[in-house]
Amino acid sequence: MQWLMLCSQELVSESVKTKQAQSFLLSEKQEIADSEEQMKVCIDETLKSTQEDRHLAVNLEIAKWELADAEKELKWLKSAVSSSEKECEQIQRKMDEIQMELDRERSERKKLDEEPMELNMKVAKMSSENGEAAKQKLQDEIKDCKAILKCGVCFDRPKEIWIRDIPFSNAVKLSCPSANAASIVLDSDR
Repeated sequence: MQWLMLCSQELVSESVKTKQAQSFLLSEKQEIADSEEQMKVCIDETLKSTQEDRHLAVNLEIAKWELADAEKELKWLKSAVSSSEKECEQIQRKMDEIQMELDRERSERKKLDEEPMELNMKVAKMSSENGEAAKQKLQDEIKDCKAILKCGVCFDRPKEIWIRDIPFSNAVKLSCPSANAASIVLDSDR
């Protein structure tokens, strides 16, 4: 019986060990299941993170392309603005030149409009003050011109005048066909 007791103690001991081992295995199984669940969560998070990284990488590439396009457009716009500014400066210069020309023409026109008025005032002044004196002066000038046109030798016929320079002299020679022999040399200061 002792043997039986011993066996029974051993059986109880083995049964307790088996239950402890089974309990340990169950707790290990539960830990493995929990670990698997955590790993699944980690894998899902890693997959999501990887997908987000890919999505971010794609978005980054798209943003780079858009930035490159925007830089090209900005460069073109700067060039267009520069060209427009130059054209605007040229137009402004032309407008300034045209304005100066217009001002000059207005000034000249004003002078031209004032000139006839000044001449009319001078004529009116001359006619009112010196009407007779002016007539007499003009008649004297006409007599002087007629005297010049008559022959200097015979003082009778009109002369055919031709004027020529006499070398090394400031004199002018006037002659008419009838007075060829007696030509007169006049000083050019007269």
